[in-house]
Amino acid sequence: MRVLAKSSCLGRLLLAAVSLTVSSLALADGHGHSHPHAHGQANAEVSLQGKVLKVEIRGAMDNFLSFEHAPKTDAQHAQLTALQDQLKDAAWLVVPAAQAQCKVTSVKAESALFDLSKPVKGHADLDVDIAFECANPSALTSLRFSSLDKGRRMKKLMVAYVGPSGQKAVTLTQAKPVLELK
Repeated sequence: MRVLAKSSCLGRLLLAAVSLTVSSLALADGHGHSHPHAHGQANAEVSLQGKVLKVEIRGAMDNFLSFEHAPKTDAQHAQLTALQDQLKDAAWLVVPAAQAQCKVTSVKAESALFDLSKPVKGHADLDVDIAFECANPSALTSLRFSSLDKGRRMKKLMVAYVGPSGQKAVTLTQAKPVLELK
C-alpha cells in the first residue's frame, strides 16, 4: 500500500511539474492566456495514472474551423454545428493504441463560440478534456492525434506527457501525428 501511495504521489508531482512548465511557457506569450493563441498549432497535456488516461487539448478555434469569430453565414453556422457534433466523438481528436482497450468515460469541449447568446470577444479558443479508462494500461504504447492527420488547419501539436514510463514533451505534426509512449 505504501508503494502505491508513493507512486501515486510521484505521478501527481510529475503531472504538476509538466503542467507548470507548459503554463509558464504559455504565459510567456504576454497575453495572459492559459495557452498561447496561435494559428496552426495547439497544446496537449496527456497523463496516465493507473487505468485513467486524460488528454487535454487547447488551441485557437481557427485550428479546427476556418474562422474563430461568431458565425456570420449559414455555411459557418453549419460548420460550427458539425464541429460540435464531431467533438462528441473522442476519436475525432485522439485514438489510444487499440491493445490498451481504452474506453471513453467523458468528453468535454468548451469555446465561446458554443454559446452564441453571449458576445464573442476577440479570437475564440477551443478547450477539450477527454478521459478514458484503459482495461490494459500497460499496453498503451501510443496515441494517434487524428486531429492532425485529417488535413485540418492545425499543423503542430505541442504535447506534454506524464505516465508510468516517465515524462516527455514532443511536438507532433501532420506528418507525425503519433505520440510514442514506450
